[in-house]
Amino acid sequence: MKKIPTYTDTKSDVAGIESVLDDRELSSKNIVMKKFNLFALLISSFLIFSCGGDGDDDAGPSGSGTMSAKISGTVSTNFSASGSLGGQNLVTAQLNSPVLSIVGNDGGSPTTNQINIAIGAYDGPGTYEFGITTGNTATFSQTTVDVSNPTDFENLSFTALSGSVEVSENGDSYEGTFTFSAQGNDETTVEVTEGSFNASPAEM
Repeated sequence: MKKIPTYTDTKSDVAGIESVLDDRELSSKNIVMKKFNLFALLISSFLIFSCGGDGDDDAGPSGSGTMSAKISGTVSTNFSASGSLGGQNLVTAQLNSPVLSIVGNDGGSPTTNQINIAIGAYDGPGTYEFGITTGNTATFSQTTVDVSNPTDFENLSFTALSGSVEVSENGDSYEGTFTFSAQGNDETTVEVTEGSFNASPAEM
């Protein structure tokens, strides 16, 4: 007697395989995104410090710029940036008209703190408000690297929702004070108060 082939329902098997593939795809995406974030962080640091300094590799307080502020909330620290690292000033100002950018990085390790201020339409000394619709932005970020595995790091970033910066000019340098309230992911927040800076334009 000729046997009639039988077929079993493979829907559950297919669903199981798809689930495994989805998990593997998600894991791969997470790895790729983590590497991309590290690459973006390195590129950002290179762009910030590729200007300024005279190529001197000595790390020391030779930079003339300063920036300080008190940070409270999800992150609590007394931010202070000055001097240079690897011949690059840790506090710089750059006017790419009409945008004035002021950056301070404390050069810490394994935890680095950074404040970025950007005035979208700088037209001279005065007070500029921060906010989503103002065209002026300020951010505070903190990056902690695992020293045993430098590709593993944690980055916290907070963007100003309100606040202001007051800028004055002293020759070729920019001086000022700032304060802002900022929010990060998952509704984490920081308050940046008593901020001040004195920064000279970076020399290319």
